[in-house]
Amino acid sequence: MYEKQGHIGVPEDQDGNQGEYNETFKFYKHPRLPEGVFMQETWQTDSYGYNEFIESIQFVKGREKKVTVFEPI
Repeated sequence: MYEKQGHIGVPEDQDGNQGEYNETFKFYKHPRLPEGVFMQETWQTDSYGYNEFIESIQFVKGREKKVTVFEPI
């Protein structure tokens, strides 16, 4: 399983505003899925930052993304 943080609307140790939420994406690989295909669960919290629930489940395809970083020489 791979986990990635999504939207952060409720700061740590604080209550959020009505309608805000925190979001986490969880990705699962299964041997019967085609290469590069994962099942993604989208988890959200309530506006207090607690009570996690699954918002959606979908199949996604992973792809590499090239990122250029500029560093001093």
